[in-house]
Amino acid sequence: PIASVTAPLPPVLRPVVQTLTRRLTLKQMPDGRAWIGGGHRAVIEPAGLTLDPAEAEANLATAMSVLPALAGAQIRRSWAAMDGYTPDRVCLLGRLREDGPLHACGFSGHGFQSAPAVGAVVARLAAGQPAGVDIAGLSPERFAAAQAGRRP
Repeated sequence: PIASVTAPLPPVLRPVVQTLTRRLTLKQMPDGRAWIGGGHRAVIEPAGLTLDPAEAEANLATAMSVLPALAGAQIRRSWAAMDGYTPDRVCLLGRLREDGPLHACGFSGHGFQSAPAVGAVVARLAAGQPAGVDIAGLSPERFAAAQAGRRP
């Protein structure tokens, strides 16, 4: 998807805005910059992702239609990125092997909401402590088990 950030604006938005029927996520940082994203597509080429200026403009137009205070906002930077989804659209949280790396990924579509809780769990796990909540259903092992024909 494509994301953009504007030059600082007067404070106009406190919550993160996400629409159900349009491709938009919108948030304003404490310094006034507005971050605009939400799924407008980049172009995938052999050399990597390329920003599609028409998609970036469409994303800004959608943001302005939802929040008219963005009219006249100057885009300072836009970029293309890849989203990380798992086959079941549920994040990975934990280790595949006891001595393996700690995974915390695949949060596309719901990362903002879960970030504080995930941060607390990852900090505990990285310190060698129990997660503090049941994260068994988020284990990377669930895919290894499915490939082997067994349940995690």
